[in-house]
Amino acid sequence: MSIEKPKAILLKILGVTTSWKFAKVDLINYIVPNLRDYLDAHWEEENLKNLINAMKAQNAKEIHDGVKCPEIRGEKDALKSSVLDYVKWSIKNVPIKSNTPLNDLQGFIWGEGFKKGAIKAQ
Repeated sequence: MSIEKPKAILLKILGVTTSWKFAKVDLINYIVPNLRDYLDAHWEEENLKNLINAMKAQNAKEIHDGVKCPEIRGEKDALKSSVLDYVKWSIKNVPIKSNTPLNDLQGFIWGEGFKKGAIKAQ
């Protein structure tokens, strides 16, 4: 029997390997100022397009259920702006674990921040 070397190790960081403040304040506060640049840089990528479509579906469900949230709509720049408005609203109003598309988007933005050195683990 042989054991392969792992390609990656997935860790739960929220309050486990880092301070709760880093996870709940520093990482969350990184999202909004960097969201527009992330959208601009990755707008044509299939992965982001799929994520925006999932976010639109989540948004439509919330609106259908009577939630008073910004609607994701429009094309190109208007769509980007509405995504930004929705993300800002969601960060303030929606429990982080209940919005999978937002969680995924945050993970992509954080990943890029770590790669650039803009975010450093504790």
